[in-house]
Amino acid sequence: MSKPPALVITKKLKNRFEMKKSRLLLRLIVSPLMLLLLVTTFLYYAIYRWTLFIRYGGEWIAYENLREPITIKDIYDQLKENQ
Repeated sequence: MSKPPALVITKKLKNRFEMKKSRLLLRLIVSPLMLLLLVTTFLYYAIYRWTLFIRYGGEWIAYENLREPITIKDIYDQLKENQ
């Protein structure tokens, strides 16, 4: 008599998701480097955006791109000209 399909499926899934010990060891060795890269990137962008906020105030988002930003003053001047 053959096994029920549910047992066959669970065994296949169990084998599929078993972790290989060599890969676990490699991931444990590499994880501090990955953490360092993530923290370094986060700190770089945090300091970059903080300096933009200090320089431009609330419009720092507009100045984050390298192209010429459209500021609230530009919109206000445009509305004044159209009246």
